Amino acid sequence: MVTRILIFTAASSTVAMFVIATVYPFYVEPISFEPLDFYRAGSREVSLEELVATVEARNMTLYLPSKLPRGLELTAIYLKDAPFIAILVYSAGGDRDYKTAELTIEIAPSSYPPSSLDQLKSWIGEDEEALEVNGWLARVTRNAYIHDRAFTWKYGTDRVALVEAWVDGFNYLIRSPTLTVDELIQLIRGMKPSENCINFSTFFNIYA
Repeated sequence: MVTRILIFTAASSTVAMFVIATVYPFYVEPISFEPLDFYRAGSREVSLEELVATVEARNMTLYLPSKLPRGLELTAIYLKDAPFIAILVYSAGGDRDYKTAELTIEIAPSSYPPSSLDQLKSWIGEDEEALEVNGWLARVTRNAYIHDRAFTWKYGTDRVALVEAWVDGFNYLIRSPTLTVDELIQLIRGMKPSENCINFSTFFNIYA
């Protein structure tokens, strides 16, 4: 039994919002959400430039959305250095809270990436889907459950669309209560290396 901790709001490797108990390579339990307070977990708010520089210092490449739907804009980035976890917050209304924003992307190094689509299919639960996007493996949960009062009060639901993708050594957890799974997949399809971005302020184009 290997326990993978996929962190959305983690204080350390033992404190996580996402805890997936996994028996490799046979089964992955469905994702559940246990919100903790990332703000008190030793994280700090950083600029996009600082995040990119931090990733490059690790000799890794950060992939970012090149297109954003529904007027979404990057409003905040929270970074924890040890272990490395970054949370990118996107909102059309200026929401800077990762718990309630319309789109949140958590990025952390991937410890146990699936080696093939067939292997990923053998891991997923009944309510999940496995697919490839740009050659990257991804796991889709259309109605993932989340425990958070502020979230439920704002959206009137305790469900989110969630896509987990493995991209060049990083694990991306992308969730949204307002976007569809198809929109999240389109967002992943449009992700590009941050090094290709010359002007950060114009990197995030909007598509209809």
